[in-house]
Amino acid sequence: MIDEQATDLSEYLSQHHEELNAYLSGLFGSASFANEITQDLLFYLWNSPVKLCVGNPMAQLLSMANRLGQYRRRQRLSRSVHMPRHESATTPLYI
Repeated sequence: MIDEQATDLSEYLSQHHEELNAYLSGLFGSASFANEITQDLLFYLWNSPVKLCVGNPMAQLLSMANRLGQYRRRQRLSRSVHMPRHESATTPLYI
């Protein structure tokens, strides 16, 4: 039996994406990164529906978005550490 009080998080995010974007912009310091995280989270929720029966839907979205943002930031840092920078690639190893 489906709970009539359940909140569809994708629908909730569609209605409150500006608030989430503002929170993520402050948290990560980048409006474009915040928008990327919000869009990715919305895409995920459309493809893998999540119904919240108990609790605060905004708290759930903030938690999901924060974890996704932290993961993406670690991914980018990891890639930048392992990839040679352009300057070092053109600098000779001997002098």
